[in-house]
Amino acid sequence: MYENWQQILMDLIVGYFSDEGAEAGLKQAAVVSVARESLYHDYVAALEAGIESAGRGESDVLRIVRPVKLLKDPAAAKVYLEWVLSRFQTLYDETVKARAATPWPGDQGGT
Repeated sequence: MYENWQQILMDLIVGYFSDEGAEAGLKQAAVVSVARESLYHDYVAALEAGIESAGRGESDVLRIVRPVKLLKDPAAAKVYLEWVLSRFQTLYDETVKARAATPWPGDQGGT
């Protein structure tokens, strides 16, 4: 599994969710991830690792999500991270489609 998943997950959640909330933060993370595909893969791997950790009942994941979402136990963190992953994937896919349909400034032909 990804070695630095906890730091990447913290960067995603605290970095993007703190100021604007989860939905706006996920939209911004999706846009950035479309521009930098390696970041997309890092975020997905970190979310999957967090879900697995929470599924094993490990409370370390609570330390990561609590700055933006007060959760009482790893089971709640698992549900929350599953929602984050699902929503991030949806927003990422929508952003990829929008970018293909409408070239962004600096793009050549939308690719």
